Amino acid sequence: MTGLHTQALLLQVSDPRAGTRKTLCRNLTLSFNRGENWAILGPNGSGKTTLLHTLAGLRPPDGGGVRLGERDISAWSHRERARQIGVLFQQQETVFPATVMETVLTGRHPYLSASPWQAIWQWEDAEDRRRARAALAAVGLDGFARRLVTTLSGGEQRRVELATLLTQDPPICLLDEATSHLDLKHQVAMLALLASRVHEADRLNVFVLHDINLATRFCEYGVLLFGDGSHRHGRLQEILDADALERLYDCRFRRITDDGHSIYIPV
Repeated sequence: MTGLHTQALLLQVSDPRAGTRKTLCRNLTLSFNRGENWAILGPNGSGKTTLLHTLAGLRPPDGGGVRLGERDISAWSHRERARQIGVLFQQQETVFPATVMETVLTGRHPYLSASPWQAIWQWEDAEDRRRARAALAAVGLDGFARRLVTTLSGGEQRRVELATLLTQDPPICLLDEATSHLDLKHQVAMLALLASRVHEADRLNVFVLHDINLATRFCEYGVLLFGDGSHRHGRLQEILDADALERLYDCRFRRITDDGHSIYIPV
C-alpha cells in the first residue's frame, strides 16, 4: 500500500528582509497513509505550500527526505509519479481557450503513451471520456463540457480543476486551498466528495486549508506549521485546542461545542 513518508524533513526559504535562510520546517518525520485525510494548517508564510510541493516531488527538501512507498520520491519517473500523485495547485493559469472537456481530459495524460516508433501521441478513448463526464457530474458541471474555460467564473474554474483531478484518479491527492473561489455550498460539497473517496477506495488526501472548522469536519489528521521551524502533527482532536490555535495564528480563539463537535471562533 503506497503512502508518503517524511524522514527528518528540513524546509528552508530565503528571507530577503534578514538576508538569511528562514527555516519553515525542521526534523519532520511522519507517515501519510492511504485511507487518511490530512490537513496542513498554519499562518501565511509558514510553509504549507512549500511542504505540499515537497511531498509531491516538485521541490527538493533542504534536508532529510520524502519516500513514495518504499522509494525516494526522486527515484520515480514523472509519469510513474503522476499515476500515484495528483496535485491541485493554489493558483492555475488558464491561458489557452480550451473547452471544459479538453481541460478535464488532461487528467488522463499520465495513462496515455507514445512509443518511440509511433508517429503520434495516443489519444483519449471512450473510457477516458466516460471518466471525464462522470467527474464533471460529480462537481456539478454536467452540461459544461463544450464551454470555454475562460468564460467560467472563478468558482466554476476551480471545480473544473477538481474534476480534472478526479479524472486523473490518483491514489494520493495533494490539494492546496481546494476551496478557494468556492461559495459555502460548494466548499462543503467538494470537501465531502474528496474526503468520502478516501474512505471508499483506500486513497489519501492532504489538504492545505485556512478554515479550521472545515479541517476538523473533514480531516482526521493534521500538521500544524508554526512558521519558526516547529510543528505538531497527529490526530486533529489530540493536537488542536485553543492554546495551539492561538500560538499558530497569534490571535485568541473561543471553542464552542455543538452536538459533540468543536467549533473554533477567533475573538
